[in-house]
Amino acid sequence: MSYPKKDMDAVSIGIKDATLNNMYLLEYKYQVMIATFLGILLFLILYWIVLSPVVNTLSIEKNKEVELKQTYSSNVNKLASMPILENELESIKKSSVNLLSQLPSDFSAANIVQELYEAGAKNGLRINVNKHLEIKENEALIIRPYELETSGTYAQLEKFCLDAGKLKTLVVLTDFRLSSTGNQKITNPAKEILRLKVIANTYQTKE
Repeated sequence: MSYPKKDMDAVSIGIKDATLNNMYLLEYKYQVMIATFLGILLFLILYWIVLSPVVNTLSIEKNKEVELKQTYSSNVNKLASMPILENELESIKKSSVNLLSQLPSDFSAANIVQELYEAGAKNGLRINVNKHLEIKENEALIIRPYELETSGTYAQLEKFCLDAGKLKTLVVLTDFRLSSTGNQKITNPAKEILRLKVIANTYQTKE
């Protein structure tokens, strides 16, 4: 059954008097407002139930895409640098082979000690050599250390160390210990007598 509009207006109620049972009797403008509110609420519920997981999934996939792009760029850069690294490794290999070729395959302690004595005598120094140190080995080399001890002025000791680095046999000096001999009346520091102890490492290739 339908009622004329004037009859509907006659039975309409205010918003304060509305309940779920008589809500249809509200004025038209209130019905529109309630319908709009319910539509928005329904949309939000549907968004939370349906669209929110989709948005989260898209966000996760976007982050994965960014990570993959970064990984790809990093791998491309590594591939681009490979030729440079290969050239550097080849250069290091050639230098190592060249260095090993200059080392003796046989060994003569007497010759090395004689060279050290001569380097000391050249600079007015008497060299004491301790040959009884532990021999060290690695994959390609045998390292034979000698402990050297001598006394002289700073200039003499400096020149001796420089000459030791120029011997026919490769010698690397390490563990320098420099001290005063004591009981000296020093009028000229350049003439002060100092005591030097140092380790001289010599190298030999394995057969």
